[in-house]
Amino acid sequence: MPHDLVTVEGWTDVPPLRSSATRSPLGSRRLLVALVVGPLLAALGLAFVLHHVVLWRDFRGAARVPAVITDAEYVKPELLQDPSRMRVSLAGDGGPDEVVIDRPGSAPGRLRDGDRVVVLYSAARPGHAVFPQQLGMGELVLPVGFVAIGLSATVSGGLSLLGRHRGPRRGRV
Repeated sequence: MPHDLVTVEGWTDVPPLRSSATRSPLGSRRLLVALVVGPLLAALGLAFVLHHVVLWRDFRGAARVPAVITDAEYVKPELLQDPSRMRVSLAGDGGPDEVVIDRPGSAPGRLRDGDRVVVLYSAARPGHAVFPQQLGMGELVLPVGFVAIGLSATVSGGLSLLGRHRGPRRGRV
């Protein structure tokens, strides 16, 4: 009979119970990652979701205003991708001449100075505008995914931690 098997009266070949001293350090690292990274991912996703909700609240009844791009700076200027800053000049009356685009990172790419666009402008947020597609539900997919992954990692880490402290149940081998 191999040495890692225990003989119990009436039973044979029963593996020994694992004590907390024999648990792998890899499991402890995974638990730590789940309990630290999970809440951080959930908080980051929630911050983006709340920011989107605030934008939606401020611009939900906003007027569609024709505008002209006056200043567009890009992270990758050679590709005209990932806008880092964008300003537009509004063509309508009753508002400021030039406004800043909120969340330029989600603004359409490939826009150059002088391009004509349509933006949403609201008196609830003076000096700011957004492109209509920035308020779509598609903008929430990634942040909601972060919240879901973060919460599931936190819950599974918490349940794992509870299971470690309970110890083996009586009557189960």
